[in-house]
Amino acid sequence: MSEKSDSEAPETGIAWETGVERLSNAHTYWLATVRPDGRPHVMPVWAVWLDDGLWLSTSGDSAKGRNLTREPRCTLTLDEAGMQLVVDGTSRRVTDDGELRRFAEVYTAKYEWPMAVRDGAVHFEDGNSGYVYAVRAETVFAFVEEPFTSTRWRF
Repeated sequence: MSEKSDSEAPETGIAWETGVERLSNAHTYWLATVRPDGRPHVMPVWAVWLDDGLWLSTSGDSAKGRNLTREPRCTLTLDEAGMQLVVDGTSRRVTDDGELRRFAEVYTAKYEWPMAVRDGAVHFEDGNSGYVYAVRAETVFAFVEEPFTSTRWRF
């Protein structure tokens, strides 16, 4: 991913590396999708930063999964110790076994929640399964509270 910051005050902007570190290490993210009737749907999710985007899993039967399948544009946000980040992007369902295994490895290391990969999905020890969606970052906004700074990166 090539960095392009168009912050209004680049000399006080946030370094992209700082944004990636926060995106990588956050625990809970908020995923905003769009329902078929146009109403927003926001839910907390666990995710990992991988290949220039946030990857998550959810049941294909969940509102999140149905919404992402129908309309892949979405937003993920997080609020981490004085810095809020907003990631606008487009999701794709991941079905390649190699990519799914990489996701499972990173996700398991981060959340200590083991999963197996088969049939184009991830499967958990409790019997639940989910599809994996990769949300490629298109625009990322960072807001720092003290001192107030905002930065926007476009990709």
